[in-house]
Amino acid sequence: MNKLSFIYRKVLLPACLFFTVLCVAFSAILSFSGTEMSLPTINFGNACQMLAFSVILALSDLLFSCKKLKTGAALILHFLCFIADISVVFFLIGKHAGSASGAFAVLSVFAVLYIIVAAAVLVIKRLSGGKRDEPYKRQFR
Repeated sequence: MNKLSFIYRKVLLPACLFFTVLCVAFSAILSFSGTEMSLPTINFGNACQMLAFSVILALSDLLFSCKKLKTGAALILHFLCFIADISVVFFLIGKHAGSASGAFAVLSVFAVLYIIVAAAVLVIKRLSGGKRDEPYKRQFR
């Protein structure tokens, strides 16, 4: 697999998926929050921040494809990258945190959500036998 194909499959496609989910979730939260809808729900600055967050998150997903890292170590590193990504993109660059306690509360909520999703993924992997993606082997001829 050449480098462009690798970047496309392992970084750009997941980043676009994350970005789409973030945009839909952000729009849904704004529409249910009762805010004034005469303004666009996602402005250019928010879209750029969500895109940067998505690309960094997709890059941190590459930790799981590293053969030298065990699953637990990759998960801890990915969690730290996730929290750092939120902190840098949304709090430092985007200045979305009103106070330190508000930022801590938001990070705590995202940490709990991450732990729930990671636990569900690990349980599903354990129940499915934890099969890794192996290259296809021809069975006939």
